[in-house]
Amino acid sequence: MSRFRWCTAGCAGPSLPELAVSEAPKPVQQTENTLSAQKSPPLAELKRKNAEAPDDPAAAITYAQALKEAGKLAMARDVLFKANSSPHANSNTAGSLGLIELELGNLNEARTHLTNASAAGTPNWRYVSGLGIVHAMQGRQ
Repeated sequence: MSRFRWCTAGCAGPSLPELAVSEAPKPVQQTENTLSAQKSPPLAELKRKNAEAPDDPAAAITYAQALKEAGKLAMARDVLFKANSSPHANSNTAGSLGLIELELGNLNEARTHLTNASAAGTPNWRYVSGLGIVHAMQGRQ
């Protein structure tokens, strides 16, 4: 016998409250990500900032993210590749490049960059997760 009793009509017990028709839905609270996406500078400005500060990994990552959002993955990869080749490269440039390589389907390159990013300092969950996806796609344990 099931421990749950299903009742179809005339059951005793509390009923669900009826929604008032006059209640308007509450607006969805915007998150930080949606707000930053709305306020992001145009690509030309980000390109200029990246060109003015070629040794700044943050400028390259910001520009590459905007390119990615615009659907220009190959250009984003080129920006991150150049930034990752710089002497000022860090785990974020390697990890971002690895994630772009993963999106482009370049699994060996993605594995290399994501491994480097995960090995340097405190691992970022996005890079470790991306590395796990690469291993799964390559049939590795």
